[in-house]
Amino acid sequence: MTIYHNSLQELHAFQKYTELPAGSPLAGYSALIANHNLKVPPPDYLCAIGRKHKKELVSRWQIFTPRHRPDDSLIGHLTFALKYEGVNLIVLKSLFLSLKDKQIIHIVLSHPTSSY
Repeated sequence: MTIYHNSLQELHAFQKYTELPAGSPLAGYSALIANHNLKVPPPDYLCAIGRKHKKELVSRWQIFTPRHRPDDSLIGHLTFALKYEGVNLIVLKSLFLSLKDKQIIHIVLSHPTSSY
């Protein structure tokens, strides 16, 4: 199981997007790409969780409020990505190819009625 390091300040996958406010943990596809070392082009907009209780757009970063913060887990970030960022087939294909079958089966069986 992948350990999510949501407090990382600098991630090699997103070094060119330095506009991310300090202390903003990654969320959704950005967290999945970074934590699973996915070799995919970054989405047009990346998501992170800010400290303010106001959504904002900072360059290519969509900063969500603390109440939007997903669980620091595969299912938490995957649900966040599908809910707020839509379907990104390139990231999803790369993610599912990097996972073990048991992880995918566990997600599906643990949330059988989830729309995500």
